[in-house]
Amino acid sequence: MKPVKSSAMRQGKTASAQVGSSRLCNPAKAGFAAADAHRLHSAAYEKPFVHIILLNWNNYDLTKDCLESLKKVKYPNFKTIVVDNGSASDVPKLKELKTKGLGFMLIENSKNLGFAEGNNVGIRRALEDKADYILLLNNDTVVHPEFLGHLVSEAEKGKQTSIVSPLIYYYDEPRKVWYAGALFNFWHGDARHQHLNEIDKGQFKEVTNTGYSSGCAMLVRKEVFEKIGLLDPYFFLYYEESDFCIRAKRQGYDIKVVPASRIWHKVSSSIKKGSPLMIRQNVRNRLVFMRKNARWYHWPSFATFYIAELAALVMYKLLKRDGAAAKAAILGFAQGIRYRKSLSGKMQW
Repeated sequence: MKPVKSSAMRQGKTASAQVGSSRLCNPAKAGFAAADAHRLHSAAYEKPFVHIILLNWNNYDLTKDCLESLKKVKYPNFKTIVVDNGSASDVPKLKELKTKGLGFMLIENSKNLGFAEGNNVGIRRALEDKADYILLLNNDTVVHPEFLGHLVSEAEKGKQTSIVSPLIYYYDEPRKVWYAGALFNFWHGDARHQHLNEIDKGQFKEVTNTGYSSGCAMLVRKEVFEKIGLLDPYFFLYYEESDFCIRAKRQGYDIKVVPASRIWHKVSSSIKKGSPLMIRQNVRNRLVFMRKNARWYHWPSFATFYIAELAALVMYKLLKRDGAAAKAAILGFAQGIRYRKSLSGKMQW
């Protein structure tokens, strides 16, 4: 791979007021001796350039914790972009945080664009900056210092291995698995994490192929975005990474889980589990995903399961006197039905 300049050198060209200096890519300011500074600079020059994208929405404390864990990462050539997705009051605090040694670029969206398009804003900037890899990372995670090096090392073994994810644990139960691979069942139209809630007793040792990568932590080679496009903004929230990974696999790219790379996830920190928003998005996007990606022979089975589960969900919420949740499910179904392809081939409402 052609050597790339370190993030510090790139930032020196732009001199943007929004870009903080990186502790790892500016070793002299971190108190390293001159010889150590030269050694780290040389190492950074030889390593692929990674952009890490954190999407923040009214969760400053979570973003701060994530940034503090990223400060300890040992991989020498990365840059962090925090995209604020129209938060009510987080931007001033994030700007202040930049002055305290947690180097990152801050991009401010004027409104909440959703998970997909919010990340797309950061992805576009990373591609403009000539990143070799782009890591989508939930802001409600903390990472192991070696996690990024393991991901890049695996991705560099071959160009077809172009999307890799770490082993992801629950933050509150550090050995309990949240993600160790995932599969999408087109007959039922649902996505399932493999090994969900298993306790890690040393059984996760080998790199494995998987059906789709988790948007919680997903390292993607730049060529994948250039070939298949970005996340589909119409999903807004949920199923966007499944859709992206299916598109990538159909272009011949491999998706892998790297168990040596580990992070911890504070699950469902932005959206309350079982909320009307979560229900509407899941009901809608499950149908949208299938309309985009399923084959004709999947539909008899999927439609049977989907309608039965939707009816059961609505009835259950009505019996629980949760009219808002029942209404959200019906609305999600209606929006999924209205989803259609335009003449240009893009999906539209």
